[in-house]
Amino acid sequence: MVWNLLLISIDTLRADHLGAYGYRSVTPNLDRLAGEGVLFEHVYTPVPLTLPAHASLLTGRYPPATGVHENGEVLPSSIPTLAGQLRAKGFETAAFVGAFVLDRRFGLSRGFDEYWGEFPLYRFAGADPSTIQIRADQVQTAAAQWIASHASDRFFAFIHF
Repeated sequence: MVWNLLLISIDTLRADHLGAYGYRSVTPNLDRLAGEGVLFEHVYTPVPLTLPAHASLLTGRYPPATGVHENGEVLPSSIPTLAGQLRAKGFETAAFVGAFVLDRRFGLSRGFDEYWGEFPLYRFAGADPSTIQIRADQVQTAAAQWIASHASDRFFAFIHF
């Protein structure tokens, strides 16, 4: 049996509004996934901003150690990432990001064999960068295709909605 690691983050979603955490269930698919996988009951973000929070999530370090305190900053290449460590252990690695603030230019793509999510900024001239997103169904489709094509591999997939 091949054990894989699937990490899903959903921006601005509160755990206390998921059935898996006791809320009246309006999230049956997430509840089922939590029931079949590992459910973490005591997880807190070190910072309430998308990029710094994900830099911490993917490095295991707090913002003062990552140097990423705000959206738009770059994770230094000297800091190891979870994806890099798993790839070194033989995992296929892929990320599927739905928000510009996690674009590859900010350094989170290191260690991933594939980092899906293109944000051609010329199409968003004048837009607030925090509002530039890819629809969740498109992120899900890309991730599902990659996972299906790697079903017999040992993989780490990170999906951000």
